[in-house]
Amino acid sequence: MTPPLRATNGAGRNDSSKKLGYLAGRSEEIIFCTTTVFRFRPERYELLIDRAKITVIKRLFLLADNITSIRWGDVLSVDLSVGPFFGSLTLKARYMNQPIVVAPLRRDKAFKAKRLIEGLIVACSKGIALDEIPTEELVEEIIRIGTGVR
Repeated sequence: MTPPLRATNGAGRNDSSKKLGYLAGRSEEIIFCTTTVFRFRPERYELLIDRAKITVIKRLFLLADNITSIRWGDVLSVDLSVGPFFGSLTLKARYMNQPIVVAPLRRDKAFKAKRLIEGLIVACSKGIALDEIPTEELVEEIIRIGTGVR
C-alpha cells in the first residue's frame, strides 16, 4: 500500500526544485519582441527573445501558426540585410534544414534584434549565467557585446 500524497506549499521542496522553479520563471521573461511591419499580409512573423531561446512565430492565414524555438547553443549565425526603411533577419541553426527569414522588420528593430542575438550567443558560449542579472542591465550589456566593431 502506498502512502497518501500530501500537498505542500513549497516549504518541503529541495534546492533543486527551487532552482528549477526560479529558472522556469526567469526563462519566460521576454527580453525583446517585434513583429513584421505589414500586419495584413497572409504570412506575418513575430520574433521573441528570452533568456533561454529565440522563438519565431509564423502566423499563417486563418489562425494557423508555425512556432519554432532555437536554443542559444544551437544558433550558428544571424545575418542582417537592411535597406533605408526595412530589414530582414536570417537565422541559421543546428539541426534545421532551412534558415529562418523574418521580414520585413523595421530597420531599428532588426538591428537591435541582431545585436541582442549575437550578444546572447557570445555570453552563453562563454558560460555566463544570465539568470541572476536584472533585465535592464542584461539588455544593455548584451547589446554592447553584440554590437562589436563596425
